[in-house]
Amino acid sequence: MNFIGHATVALWTRAAPDFVLGSMLPDFAGMAGTRLSRADRELPGDPLCAGIALHHRTDDAFHGAPEFVKLLDETLDLLTRQGVPRGPARAVAHIGTEMLIDGELVLAPGVAAAYTRALAIERPLDALFVDAEGGPRWSRLRERLLGHGVPYDYRDPDSVLRRLQLVLRSRPRLAIDAASAPLVRAHLPALQRKVVIALPLLLESVRQALSEARPAR
Repeated sequence: MNFIGHATVALWTRAAPDFVLGSMLPDFAGMAGTRLSRADRELPGDPLCAGIALHHRTDDAFHGAPEFVKLLDETLDLLTRQGVPRGPARAVAHIGTEMLIDGELVLAPGVAAAYTRALAIERPLDALFVDAEGGPRWSRLRERLLGHGVPYDYRDPDSVLRRLQLVLRSRPRLAIDAASAPLVRAHLPALQRKVVIALPLLLESVRQALSEARPAR
């Protein structure tokens, strides 16, 4: 699940900006080129750290949801049959689906506002990253995200393709080459329609799995 999806799930239980930010922070760390440490375990009462713990439980629930698995498998099969190499096809099937899900969820009541409030938090987070550069990297990413505003462009297939190319370009086995890009772009609208249809049941699967999971990780 991508960061808007995590914010959406966080809002099912708490709207506190620190909690919502924590639910997105592992994704933001990856986007910033760093990782979180397990320092969140040292502050179990902190809403931000509770949000981080929810992030991990949510990813487990989401990646095991039959609706997501079906979307991934169908997209992988279609793209590979059209000539997209298996590595990029699988990456597009996974990450592209998550981006398109964000594009739908960002329109839900309260989600965009919660995302904006969470990013507006000014709080030193250096201790939560595995390296000394983690804090500065996060600060720079936060400024870019604030400058970009609410990511409504996740609903635009052209924007999703550009984001996929950017995310995957440094990974040779997953990068979308020039021959594959138009094939991926041509498939994104169909994937988007499938996401819209599958999303209610997918969210219900995530909700059910979370209700059965342990409250901490």
